[in-house]
Amino acid sequence: FFHGQLTNIMTFARHKDALDRAGAINRAVQMLFRAWHKSGVQVATTFIDIPGIPFMYELNQALHAELDQAAFEQRLVADLARLERLAGELLGAALVDVPGLDRGGFTGVTPIAPADAELLAGVLPRFTTIAQRGAPAGAGA
Repeated sequence: FFHGQLTNIMTFARHKDALDRAGAINRAVQMLFRAWHKSGVQVATTFIDIPGIPFMYELNQALHAELDQAAFEQRLVADLARLERLAGELLGAALVDVPGLDRGGFTGVTPIAPADAELLAGVLPRFTTIAQRGAPAGAGA
């Protein structure tokens, strides 16, 4: 799986920094989702068809590609950049609803306003905030 690299210790050693960065972003995004939910934000929809998001579809299709070591490493770097962009889009959307959100885990990630989203352009409008702690709100709109 994962182009024969999942258990390749040399790959892990060569890309330790990138893999550590990906893990840190993942943890930050998970904490973001928890804090965003805990803030009391209510959205109009909660179901998103993940394979229906174009970049997610592309990522899943790319798992089938046969890559040599150089192509694998190039893809790893490109996917990390995409992960950082995705984190920025999520952070930007969450900050609309929760301006004081703790951004400590997002070192090096720039918040991207929902209007400037690319990866989640078709998704964020579906998460229009309808209420926040009983008061109308307007995130994502």
